[in-house]
Amino acid sequence: MSEIDEIFLIDDDDVDVMAIRRALLRISNPPKLIVANDGEEALNILSEGRLSLSAVIVLDINMPRISGFELLKKLRCNDELRSYRDLPVWVMTTSEADRDLERADEYGVAGYIRKTFQSSDVNMILHRVLGEGSAGAG
Repeated sequence: MSEIDEIFLIDDDDVDVMAIRRALLRISNPPKLIVANDGEEALNILSEGRLSLSAVIVLDINMPRISGFELLKKLRCNDELRSYRDLPVWVMTTSEADRDLERADEYGVAGYIRKTFQSSDVNMILHRVLGEGSAGAG
């Protein structure tokens, strides 16, 4: 996989988005953060081709308008989005339901993160999403 130059964060919770922004500030040469507040906004960004092909997607499951699972299905199956089909997707959610983990696996996600958003959790999330050695606290 090439080096990640963008994180596409799709999350409707402003507190979570701010936590990720702050954590990225502690990384040397952080990737650009692109944020969509729901699945519909994410689809617009993807449809308009505004995302790098060396991005990683971090996706909340429980969102208004278009859920994370609906967005995953469109990303994996929609021909208009085929250039983004193979991007790694990390599912991030407060859900503890095993069925959500199973559904995420069905769509071939790179990983599943249960969020609590304590400072150490955010650093761990970035460490996992960006790869070994990329997200140490500075």
